[in-house]
Amino acid sequence: MTYSTLTSKGRITIPLEIRKALDLKARQRLVCELKGDEVIPKAETGSVLAFCGCLKSDRPPPGKKAIREVVHRAVAENAVEEGRR
Repeated sequence: MTYSTLTSKGRITIPLEIRKALDLKARQRLVCELKGDEVIPKAETGSVLAFCGCLKSDRPPPGKKAIREVVHRAVAENAVEEGRR
């Protein structure tokens, strides 16, 4: 078991061995869950938004409306496929 100290600013340092074991990086966001009298920090799961801007393109990005249409179409097609099984 390892220990951390809460600073006057409400911060704690996660021990190096734990950061390495969980592959935590600097500035990575954590989600803290309160269960009874315990705080359970977890690495925030990735979001598709994290990939935003990682690929270069000569075309302007599609707008929200176009993206919604593609997503709705894909969900509908998946629902049809699931219904056939």
